[in-house]
Amino acid sequence: MGFHCYHDQPCPSCGRSYVRFAASSSCPACGSDAAPVYPLIDEILHYARLTLATQGNLELPAFQPATDADRYVVLGYDLLEAFRRIGDVDPELVAAEAVEHYQLGLREGESERAHWRAFFAALLAGWREQRHRPLDALPPSNSVGLGVAEPLVSARPVSSQSFRKKWSPKA
Repeated sequence: MGFHCYHDQPCPSCGRSYVRFAASSSCPACGSDAAPVYPLIDEILHYARLTLATQGNLELPAFQPATDADRYVVLGYDLLEAFRRIGDVDPELVAAEAVEHYQLGLREGESERAHWRAFFAALLAGWREQRHRPLDALPPSNSVGLGVAEPLVSARPVSSQSFRKKWSPKA
């Protein structure tokens, strides 16, 4: 159970696509810190915990990246799955090894490697803190009685809720 990250705000200074995941991170291409901070670490940790609870692992066998930011999701999940299997190892050490394993930083050199190393270290540190925390409770539902939910009421007429009308040939 993965999720797609639709963050699509490139660096305002140079136009390179990357995710500024923390206030301390900067563009690996130009070093600018003008891009808005996107809470990607929190999103990955949230969905990884849900995935682990429902699926039993963090593998994404059918996940198809749809955006440049999905690379962070795919690599993040892969790293978390490996990290949870190896035990309690220093996140900084694992992050440095992961950058070399994934062969990151080929375009921008050391600045890109540093960006990914910081991302991996922050993700692993967050995982250490949150992995055993109970999942958030589900929001209260509009249920009646013992688990019988009320039917959803739609403001649209039933005929407009079907795609059949849109695909049917006009008479």
